[in-house]
Amino acid sequence: MLKLCIAFVLILAGCGLTPEQQAKQAAQKAAEQEARDRADDAKCRQFGAQPGSQFYVTCRAIIVDNGDAGGLTELSQKGQAAATAVTITNHH
Repeated sequence: MLKLCIAFVLILAGCGLTPEQQAKQAAQKAAEQEARDRADDAKCRQFGAQPGSQFYVTCRAIIVDNGDAGGLTELSQKGQAAATAVTITNHH
């Protein structure tokens, strides 16, 4: 039984990641997140959202909440209508 316990502990000890592996894993996750951020930014810009605007912030939040661009068509229509209203108001 003691030998079995020792073997089990030794097996578990080999399951941990080395610092180099942890750094590589962290870098990979960061690169994946950066790629998702660029893709999300591109989606929102396609809908006419400009970074820094409330429309853009809402667009990015919808993507994060839904995991994709679901629900952005309605948001885009509302955003375009709001932008048109602001443009018309500013011209008078």
